[in-house]
Amino acid sequence: MDKAAPLPPTSLSHRDLVRWAHEERAARKNAARCAQRRDVPLLRSTVRTGRSSYPSYRHDSRLIGVCGNVGLYNHSKLPYRWLPGLEVHPLRVGTHLCPQPGVPIKRDRLEVMRVSDWWNGPLWMYAAPGSGNWWDPGRSVCVANLLSALLLLMPLQQVVAHLESPSTRAHPAYSQWWTAYSYLGSWDRVVLEGADGNGSSSLFAMAGILLADLLKQHPKIDSIILYKQMHFWPRWDVKEDGFAPSLIHPCSTAEAREQRRRVHYAAEIIDFRVMKKGSQNANKEMLQRFITADKAGTRPCSIALSSRQCLSCSNPLHAMCKCATLPPRPFGQIASPMFDMRGAWRCCQQEISLSNMGQRKAEDFTHKKLNTTERWQL
Repeated sequence: MDKAAPLPPTSLSHRDLVRWAHEERAARKNAARCAQRRDVPLLRSTVRTGRSSYPSYRHDSRLIGVCGNVGLYNHSKLPYRWLPGLEVHPLRVGTHLCPQPGVPIKRDRLEVMRVSDWWNGPLWMYAAPGSGNWWDPGRSVCVANLLSALLLLMPLQQVVAHLESPSTRAHPAYSQWWTAYSYLGSWDRVVLEGADGNGSSSLFAMAGILLADLLKQHPKIDSIILYKQMHFWPRWDVKEDGFAPSLIHPCSTAEAREQRRRVHYAAEIIDFRVMKKGSQNANKEMLQRFITADKAGTRPCSIALSSRQCLSCSNPLHAMCKCATLPPRPFGQIASPMFDMRGAWRCCQQEISLSNMGQRKAEDFTHKKLNTTERWQL
């Protein structure tokens, strides 16, 4: 027999009574979810593709070349829409990139990467050392995550009003995040506590599907670097941010370990000078105006067909992007569990061998151990 629902306290105001009802409903949802998962086995950490699954590859010097290690193509271990083949290097506060967090300053060029997506508004990119795409940040500010960026651009009341608006509450992802954070009682606490990039509230910075519409151009800021931004991936087995309740309130230690394994720390960049609208592809404008093939900014990018899908201005990036994204995509979508990482790695090497580098030079690089800097200065 089901336990009877608790009665509300009699001394609450109407507003507090509504909030109490929301919290009780969220608690019942979470309890029901945990009850359903008691006999459900957790997902394996490998990516199944029909007959077999891909294990994690160790660093093998024989497989290092222009296209990177084959293990770098395991997209289940990379951030969302990260170009397979590139290593992930999280930024740290105190480096030359973020010497004064929160202060707009003119910064040196840094390497970035982007694979086209459906987001409208300012252009989103990853900080990707080793990509060879040297981006000019302009007048840039460095903050922890998306929440701290929003508080930099607007007052807290505007962010909370957006989250409590009817259009946001009608979004399927809203109920998932509110179920996860209803114990805090208000969005004010969630945003304020998560803006510093620490604690469980900082995970709300991953709710870009609810928050990204707030990003608007700022007259004194060209770009924002999010040095503590987090990404939950893979998430092809959940819909509309359905991972939020189990990430904030795991049902068991095993589930907590499984969910935390999917959280990636990768610095993300927002450039307000290039705006994407509808089906428009903004990569070409970014490559022509703000990205060069060298740190000094003197060598223009080599723009190819693959540059429309990825920010790529060198032969290695052209090859990686073509093999991972362009039609007919024989190796599957990079956001799909069916992506063939071995096939994409071999395709990249074949494309390099057919490029103007020459067959012999490509083979020499394939069997020679190179560090990140040497590998991309071709």
